[in-house]
Amino acid sequence: MNFDKDNVMQKVADKGLYSPLYEHDACGVGMVVNIHGNKSHDLVDKASRC
Repeated sequence: MNFDKDNVMQKVADKGLYSPLYEHDACGVGMVVNIHGNKSHDLVDKASRC
C-alpha cells in the first residue's frame, strides 16, 4: 500500500476533521449521584441556579 503522509495531512488541513457521517442522536440517561449514598436534592437546586 502506497501511503503519502504529506498528501493526507494536506487533505486534513484543507477539509478539517469534522464529518457529518459521525453525527448521531445523543440518546441516553444522565444521572447525578452522591458518592456517599446520601439522598439529597441540594445538587439539583444548586445546578438550577447557575
